Amino acid sequence: MLVGMALAYRSKLIEPAPWRAPAHLATQYFLLVLVAVLFLQWIVYWLYAPYLRYLEWFQPPYIRNTALAIFDLTAGILLVAVSEELAFRRLLFALLQRLGLGVHAVVLISAVHSASPI
Repeated sequence: MLVGMALAYRSKLIEPAPWRAPAHLATQYFLLVLVAVLFLQWIVYWLYAPYLRYLEWFQPPYIRNTALAIFDLTAGILLVAVSEELAFRRLLFALLQRLGLGVHAVVLISAVHSASPI
């Protein structure tokens, strides 16, 4: 995925952003959307919990070595976070900028996309 992003950037499919969203604006939108999504997930889980019991059958494998478990968790989270931020958010910013949306719209749509569980 990262190689694909590098090729897209090199072929000028993704260009450097002409402007940057203010950090406080992005943080406010992200937190607002995150709270809304978590509330929505809580409501959906509360309504559908009796029907989701089949998900409890699966148990992930247990890693007995503590150092390996910490490395696995840390490396896994970092790889997912970095690749998602580099690939999807940057591509989303570029596409929304090409549509001619303003700073607030781009940041809000990006925050909704990043905070949503889907």
